Amino acid sequence: MHPSDQKGQCLICFAPLDDDCALFSLLYHPPICQNCLHRFEATSGNFSVSKKPLAILYHYNEFFKKVLFNYKGRDDYALKDAFLANHLSRLKKQYASHLVVIAPSSEPDNSRRGFCPNLAIARTFTNDIFTGITKKHFYKQTSQIRRELVKDALKIECGDRLWGRKVLIFDDVITSGSTIKAMIGLIMPYQPESVEILVLASSHPARFAPDKKRSFHYRLLAALNIKRCKRLD
Repeated sequence: MHPSDQKGQCLICFAPLDDDCALFSLLYHPPICQNCLHRFEATSGNFSVSKKPLAILYHYNEFFKKVLFNYKGRDDYALKDAFLANHLSRLKKQYASHLVVIAPSSEPDNSRRGFCPNLAIARTFTNDIFTGITKKHFYKQTSQIRRELVKDALKIECGDRLWGRKVLIFDDVITSGSTIKAMIGLIMPYQPESVEILVLASSHPARFAPDKKRSFHYRLLAALNIKRCKRLD
């Protein structure tokens, strides 16, 4: 049993939740303590991918990296409830009419874990979920795969469910945006009413700011940040 399975403990640091007297905790009873809530570093600004609105909740800081590793690398299923603790009520309302399309992950890794990480998190705020986009073959975001070939590594099945729907693409981390762009390319032929993207974190959110000037200096900084963001899959 994971230590945080014990009632009344923070899912991340295992601190007693009974000692947390913050108003947010008293009203919403989040599964993590205020200290851990504040260590999820929120982003600000407007973002997009392929002209589709993108919401990035957090910066990919060391705290987020550690929690994500424990969740995906150490198979700590209980942590599925930790990432959206500060946003859950809003997300349930905001995306109540959306079909949530899950970014694909490695089937061998999912089999080892016994769960799909993105799917488990998405189920905390919706039951209207589409898992028809999958990987044809294994690749990681940090590999040197050519961006234009990422679309050829994905496939879609049962796409008719997307017709006329408000679609929300959900992923845990966005690095170059190649997977999201490939997913948009697979989704658009089914003529959804709209497409939006929600991701938990990015190592460099400003990369996806629509009005950001693409100077050589900026592209260099973005590339360095992507390399530092060692995404688990």
